[in-house]
Amino acid sequence: MLSVLHTWSRTMVYHPHVHFLIAAGVITKDGSQWLPIKRKKFLVPLEALSDIFRARFMKLARKALTGTQLPASVWEKKWVVFCKPCLKNGQNVLEYLARYVHRIAISNNRILADDNGKITFRYKDSKTNQWKQTTLDAFEFIRRFLQHVLPMGFHKVRYYGFLAPKHKQCFNSLKLVLENSTGKKHSPPEPIKPVKYLRKCPKCKTGKMVVILHIFHKKNSLILVRPPP
Repeated sequence: MLSVLHTWSRTMVYHPHVHFLIAAGVITKDGSQWLPIKRKKFLVPLEALSDIFRARFMKLARKALTGTQLPASVWEKKWVVFCKPCLKNGQNVLEYLARYVHRIAISNNRILADDNGKITFRYKDSKTNQWKQTTLDAFEFIRRFLQHVLPMGFHKVRYYGFLAPKHKQCFNSLKLVLENSTGKKHSPPEPIKPVKYLRKCPKCKTGKMVVILHIFHKKNSLILVRPPP
């Protein structure tokens, strides 16, 4: 899965939450097969997911922050955990998440005025979907903005499973097989066998072999490669 941290609301109020994009299937333990989900529109009951996520988060937080007294109000409050299928809008979901990867809490084009220590900016109301304006004292504006500056070295985007950087070879092989199997990117065949093709050149020992042809037949695949230029 892919996760993106988002800490602000549309008025820059501190509102930390995480967006997750989870693959609709898994790779077997030996890394040889892709198994798509059987239930296309159902992953886990939402009400149960909220409680499970809160409990696991609490367990990990207490383990990582030994000696730190966490307020009971954090755990007693009902957490909001929501999930839904991407269906055929996977590209739209990626574009939506991409907006938060390199953007900051507010852009210059939303700031309308800076007069006498007051900052006026516009925002879109999530309930009415209408653009509105609000004015803040300059110090309050700066305080809200600085809440969303992440600590040095903090990773805003994280990748897990076959999306993790250390599994790049497996991911590239899997992607190639899925895209060339049936032509239906949202309905991969079951099962398939990704081939590990990103191997070092046996001659120069540094470059990687270049794919020149991929042949797919039923549940098997063959990748033809040549040495790098």
